[in-house]
Amino acid sequence: MFKNEKKSAVSFIKFNRKAILLLGVVVSLGVFGLIASHSWATGSSFAPKVDYAIGNAIAESPFSVAIGDFNGDSKPDLGAQVCSTVVTTVSDSGSGSLRSAITCANATSGIDTISFNIPGSGTQTITPTSALPTITDPAVIDGYTQQGAAPNTNATGAINAVLKIELNGANAGSSVNGLVISAGGSTVRGLVINGFSAGISNGIRLDTNGGNVIAGNFIGTNVSGTTALPNGNNGVAIFNNSPNNTVGGTTAAARNLISGNNQAAGIGISGTNNLVQGNLIGTDATGTVSLGNFFGISTPLTTAINNMIGGTTPAARNVISGNYNSGIRVYQSSIIQGNFIGTDVSGTAGLGNNGAGIFTFGSNNTIGGAATGAGNVIA
Repeated sequence: MFKNEKKSAVSFIKFNRKAILLLGVVVSLGVFGLIASHSWATGSSFAPKVDYAIGNAIAESPFSVAIGDFNGDSKPDLGAQVCSTVVTTVSDSGSGSLRSAITCANATSGIDTISFNIPGSGTQTITPTSALPTITDPAVIDGYTQQGAAPNTNATGAINAVLKIELNGANAGSSVNGLVISAGGSTVRGLVINGFSAGISNGIRLDTNGGNVIAGNFIGTNVSGTTALPNGNNGVAIFNNSPNNTVGGTTAAARNLISGNNQAAGIGISGTNNLVQGNLIGTDATGTVSLGNFFGISTPLTTAINNMIGGTTPAARNVISGNYNSGIRVYQSSIIQGNFIGTDVSGTAGLGNNGAGIFTFGSNNTIGGAATGAGNVIA
């Protein structure tokens, strides 16, 4: 009896080993079948996206992917990041370059921060040899992440920012802009942008989509804000009806120096509902020496309406002085309040503009006003 039971037990074990192996094969094939065909859920054949590894295409959500594009926007949504938005070299191209960082930010969904960690304590000058990629996905380009850089701390008066990242266009070619942003919703801060002077070249061009912020930069000068290094057209160009952009702001760190752009305007605007506050436009960084643009601010087109230049608080005040033509040239339906136009930062010494303080050739503009702080000082 014992021998027969032992033999039966051995047979049972052998049988079950085979059964277990067979079951494993069946389960494996079944899983593979589910992955290869999701007919159990949809009854349709498998049609994966080309950038999926293995998966099912139900609702564009595979079981597993390498670097997947879940929402079909041709940008990776999950997986290891294969590019970097940290700038580590002044080289024009290659790993760690600004060009590479912009390309990476464009390829990655959502707002990315392009930061700087270039070795060395002095000014780091990036000199493109051709146009940088247009920024097509929202990004923050933050020059204040570079070691040694520091934003301005003066709410009014001189700008004492320490800038360490310079974007110089001397070798970029004709009609090449420093930065072009079409994405909207982006921020540029802590950069010196100069020398894009060949042809119709702007320091920064904001194109079509709006909601951008330009804050804490020197545009059209050297890194110390004492000498003009012009951009060939506008310092900041707001083009193609781009709306709701802010140049400067009411915090100390937001104030820009926009000077030396002597072929067009410090700021040229063709969009609507844009805000210009807290800047020095046409002076050096101290606000006491002329370093003129051709126009300080120009809104020459019928599309440039409902723009606000200045405000009713000292922090919102622009100093618009020392320019080769008018301080402000405005078409229609804009508000100009609380600025020093033709004076230094104190509002008591004259620097002048070579044209009119404010030149209007349209209608429905508001200049000054009855509210406290709304009046402009024009000399």
